[in-house]
Amino acid sequence: MSVYIHTTLEVVAARKTQFVEIMKRVHAIQTEAGWKMVGAFQQRTGRFHTFLHIWEMDDFNHYQTGLEYCFAQPDIDAIVAGLAECLESETVVFADRVDYAA
Repeated sequence: MSVYIHTTLEVVAARKTQFVEIMKRVHAIQTEAGWKMVGAFQQRTGRFHTFLHIWEMDDFNHYQTGLEYCFAQPDIDAIVAGLAECLESETVVFADRVDYAA
């Protein structure tokens, strides 16, 4: 049964372009690890520099193996440093699909 991750990423306004470029690489890595991005969104109202991501994984173990794959990449130090400059906060929530929206 699939498990979903919903992330809310609050980005420093002046770092939006840098964040988007880094996320292109992160998306490629996580896709290689087998995660599927269901959607990526930027808020139009509220805090404008907030991004919402929804990822689908096989199960909870796939979350761990995906992170391990990510942290094994040769450019991970640059990715982590770049994200540290860009992010004000990150919230990660695990969720299950409900049958009324299938």
